[in-house]
Amino acid sequence: MRRLPTWLLFLPLAACGEGAPPHAYLSPQTETQAATVCAAGTTLQGADLSSYQGAVDWASVAATGLTFSIAKATEGNDIDDSEFAANWAGMKANGVIRGAYHFFRPNEGNGAGQADFFLGQVADAGGFGPGDLPPFLDWESSCDYAGNNCVTAATDITVAQDFIAEIQAKTGLTTIIYTGYDYWLGLGTGNTFASYPLWMAYPQGTCPEIPAPWSQWLIWQYSWTGTINGMNCPGACDMDEFNGDLSQLQAIGVGGDGGVIAPPDGGTTLPATVLPQLSGNDAVTLVNWPDEHVSVFAKSPSGTVVHSDTAGTGDAWSAPTQLDTGAACGSAASFWGGSWLYPELFSPLTAGGTGHLWWTSANGWTTYQSYGGTGLSHLSTLVWPNGQTEVFALGSDGAAWHQYWDVGTSAWSGWLSMGGTGFTQGPTGIVWADGHGELYEVDGAGNVWRSQSSSGLGTGWGAFAQLGSGLASRVAPVRWPDGTVELFGRGTDGTLWRDTAQSPGTTFAGFSQLVAQGIAGDPSAFVNPGDGAEVVARDPSGNLVDLAYSVGSASWPANFTALGQTSASDPFGWIRGDGQAELFAIDASGDLLHALRPTGGSFGAFASIGSGLDPCAAALPPVDGGIPDAGSVADAGRTPDAGPKVDAGAQPDAGPGLDAGSPLDAGEGDAGAIQGPAPEGKAGCGCNATGGGDPAWLLAGLAALLAKRRRR
Repeated sequence: MRRLPTWLLFLPLAACGEGAPPHAYLSPQTETQAATVCAAGTTLQGADLSSYQGAVDWASVAATGLTFSIAKATEGNDIDDSEFAANWAGMKANGVIRGAYHFFRPNEGNGAGQADFFLGQVADAGGFGPGDLPPFLDWESSCDYAGNNCVTAATDITVAQDFIAEIQAKTGLTTIIYTGYDYWLGLGTGNTFASYPLWMAYPQGTCPEIPAPWSQWLIWQYSWTGTINGMNCPGACDMDEFNGDLSQLQAIGVGGDGGVIAPPDGGTTLPATVLPQLSGNDAVTLVNWPDEHVSVFAKSPSGTVVHSDTAGTGDAWSAPTQLDTGAACGSAASFWGGSWLYPELFSPLTAGGTGHLWWTSANGWTTYQSYGGTGLSHLSTLVWPNGQTEVFALGSDGAAWHQYWDVGTSAWSGWLSMGGTGFTQGPTGIVWADGHGELYEVDGAGNVWRSQSSSGLGTGWGAFAQLGSGLASRVAPVRWPDGTVELFGRGTDGTLWRDTAQSPGTTFAGFSQLVAQGIAGDPSAFVNPGDGAEVVARDPSGNLVDLAYSVGSASWPANFTALGQTSASDPFGWIRGDGQAELFAIDASGDLLHALRPTGGSFGAFASIGSGLDPCAAALPPVDGGIPDAGSVADAGRTPDAGPKVDAGAQPDAGPGLDAGSPLDAGEGDAGAIQGPAPEGKAGCGCNATGGGDPAWLLAGLAALLAKRRRR
């Protein structure tokens, strides 16, 4: 793990409570000797704000030359800022580099829940995208709004650590801390937060005073009495200064190369939720809850769908529990982000059509409700940056079909054809770092086709255009933290093929053979932010094999690694929230198996989660000798990559809380007709879930981590 540039180690954050007088605790007199630190060179002008400023004319603000601005999104566990969505969109539309802050209330506890609430509100407003600043924590008060119910410094610190850890776990982004000199000294944190950048609140003199453990600042809130044309705060605007030039400001943004994305502890364990990946295959699908426990779904040969849960981030699985009957192979699950925050399973049904079921805290899991459609199979899902789910399927007419939740009508769209002819594989999609989506299909001749969505969910998909040729399986797409997208699949010659595009808008290089050993069925691909991309598959004899990119040699190994386990199903691999790779497969006796691999390590022994399940794959033909057997090969190994303003009784924003609207359909026939039950604002399934968003959209934030790695 590389070290951060010195100037980048200290990002300050500014937050605004609502009401007056602001910043009362920030006394210019201090009893402890202060270190006065001036800017090293070029600085940039910015501002921070909340709904206290009302509606903002961002075009006029941008015309003043303001480079960046940080808007309040949330406060405590349940107060959102009524102007945040407008500010978030307005900054982006007018070229102002944008940031979002959370006004921290340690007296309310639940640091992880506060982080989830903050991330959910940002998701509702469109989510973090390339160039946006990392999350800011406005840490300035240990008490409630009235100055009562104060917590001890120890509790204050613990709740803040929980908030920061949750941000890291859900997004891979490093939190920037906003605070004041006296308040920070009173906490007595020692060096605990030394690796987190500082946004310093100290509007006095020509340079700020910096409390230990910091020796530098990134942003300085130097005035509370500014005036900005277009912002309703004449003589009372919060003015900020960035300690660096434009290239340095851009480097700390999501997708920049400044290194702020790296875990502050120097580790390499980063969560699956920061990168998009498939939700499963025809036999196995899963969802990762906000508290990082996992639900995995499979079906019996007779169509009984079951699920099993982990109790948390550990490896203890519950006995499989029946959900409903009538499911065919090809289910796909998703965990909604944004305001909805619940899991949902979509399935082809043996009786025809499709069905979906979901979980709420009030009623638990539902049974299958009609989801419409006929002749659909091989389902897959995408969760978009705003948290909404879109579902895709292969039609019996050889076209791709999709269905999405229409926020405008509060109903499902109903199944709609996306076009294409002669498709024979299940559609798979991915969201790129710039937020656009792509869907991939393969026809009977092995040609690979692509549809692109420039405008996001549902309505922006273009016609399918040929991308390449030579595949005989479903496409398995992954996106690296630096934005590179790779597509994997079994070639028509029975070996593993790959295609690569370095960034949005660039041309794919063309499919070519990656490994000469033979594989069967559909491979599964995923990205571990600490190790790189990885592909798991079956060889022609049904043995599970693994191919992991080597960070140390910056190349792919020449051979697969045999995992010592046979499988009747195609495998499914993913990265857990604790950074471990996990592999699922169903063997010939119907046991659902899984194995774990720590970052930099090897897969352990396979263990059974449940039995009597359907591998949803045709039996493999005898190996005819025409394709080399992957056999037993040496383990190639993996080398791990060694404001807010201070609150003095500010009126909290009493804007609306979580959207209680439901994207669920309980109708018959066409799923777009009837609105179903309202989802819960907190996640969980009796497993101590704390709620909060788990969106697949906060994604581009790990770009810096692997920017220096080049794949051959």
